[in-house]
Amino acid sequence: MPSLHELRCRRPGLVIAHPDDEAMFFGPTLKALGGASPSIVVHVLCLSTGNFCGLGKLRHQELLLSCSRFGISMDNVEVVNDAALQDGKDECWPAEAVARYVGSFVQRRSIDLLLTFDQHGVSGHPNHIAVCRGVTTLLHTCKARLPPVYVLQSVSLARKYIGVLDVLGTWQSRLHRCVSLDPRQIWCAMAAHRSQLVWFRRLFMLFSRYTYVNTYVLLQCHFFICDVLSG
Repeated sequence: MPSLHELRCRRPGLVIAHPDDEAMFFGPTLKALGGASPSIVVHVLCLSTGNFCGLGKLRHQELLLSCSRFGISMDNVEVVNDAALQDGKDECWPAEAVARYVGSFVQRRSIDLLLTFDQHGVSGHPNHIAVCRGVTTLLHTCKARLPPVYVLQSVSLARKYIGVLDVLGTWQSRLHRCVSLDPRQIWCAMAAHRSQLVWFRRLFMLFSRYTYVNTYVLLQCHFFICDVLSG
């Protein structure tokens, strides 16, 4: 059960699709990285404003507040507003556009570890999946040296909603993981997304394993074939 801290990163970068992804899915990771060492500076790239209901400007500000509650400076949070990358399950995000933004983010901010969704996107949202596809495209095509990419493991529906109990299910795993047995900081960060706090998201934050544990697998690409190597 190796910890994500063992990767010895100093400038980790998190790539998400929408404002609130950071708290709903990556909370244990951001909590762990934020409390690990003053020398670790976390950066966040959000590839849309979450403007599905016309609330893009508000959701941008909510993301900044949420990140601040994880100890992330607003100067280290980037939000993309591109017509090709709009929030919505019917929106098809071009992999090349995602790769371009992520590549620029990595180079400008000297990212030494990249974290994002896996090929199932945790919730199956097409925008989440498109982020993984775009990062994979970047790994295929970028000639510059890239940092290691770890993707958040999607799990079965049964495991997804057993909350803190899934921590036990990861105890013997060889996957890199982050655990938060006290979710109050994560709940506080999610509370910044007031426009999104409908009843089912409140329940999600109580019962989702992603409030308590994140497990990661290394994304590796060989000869234009991408494999997610599980532990």
